[in-house]
Amino acid sequence: MDARKKKILKKLLENKKPITSEYLSKLLGVSSRTIRNDIKELNEELKDKSIEIISLPGVGYFIRFTGGDKEKGIIKEVMDDDNYVVPTMPEERVRCIIKKLLYNDCFITFEELARDLYVSKSTIVNDVNKAVEWLTKHNLKLFRKPNDGIKIEWNEMNLRFAISDYLNEQNNKSALYDVSAFEEMFKDISLEKMKNIIIDAQKEMDYKLSDIAFYTLLIHIAIAIKRIKQNKTINVSNEAFKNMKDKKEYKIAQGIVKAIEKSFDINMPVGGICK
Repeated sequence: MDARKKKILKKLLENKKPITSEYLSKLLGVSSRTIRNDIKELNEELKDKSIEIISLPGVGYFIRFTGGDKEKGIIKEVMDDDNYVVPTMPEERVRCIIKKLLYNDCFITFEELARDLYVSKSTIVNDVNKAVEWLTKHNLKLFRKPNDGIKIEWNEMNLRFAISDYLNEQNNKSALYDVSAFEEMFKDISLEKMKNIIIDAQKEMDYKLSDIAFYTLLIHIAIAIKRIKQNKTINVSNEAFKNMKDKKEYKIAQGIVKAIEKSFDINMPVGGICK
């Protein structure tokens, strides 16, 4: 299956309503006739996958599945080509919902989640309830607004710790010590540069962090930089500041923050990474 056909199939899978050949032709920069030929060839290629592209005159094209469980297989196959795997297990869907809520400040509707995960709205309702259990354990609340959807009600510090825990849970222990495991989340941040800054700070202060502490700190700093760039900051109370400023970790954090501010051109409060 060539790239254009994969794009056509992906677009049909993403939409519940029929799509016209005119729409697809504009999207892909080819003629409507080419789209019709591509769909004809797609139907030939999809015969053994129990999936068919139906054409309704004057309405458009839509997908019809006839093979039950094979539906998930073809969806996964198409999405895999775009480096996206549609979750098929309930636990995977719950993790996906948690990720969307943690990384998104806007409302998300149940319909959007159902469309993105290719399940029914009732299934999403159950998955969201399970996601709420995880959020509650991390001191986060889910705010529901009729017609608008759901989003997290958060304290900035709690949200950062929750994102850190989520990332650690997503990666097994062996991957935890490999910064490339977190590059998807921090595409606009040089994790290698941050890693070197922490290493230099340890040498300067003659202090060695454990591997787990090192990479946990790395993740926290990366999250802090990402959130600061989004104008999300933390206010550390005077009492908390007094409790932390005499600790050796605070002095190390000071050195790290100065280097981070210089390298990434941002203002970062020390309390945001060592509380």
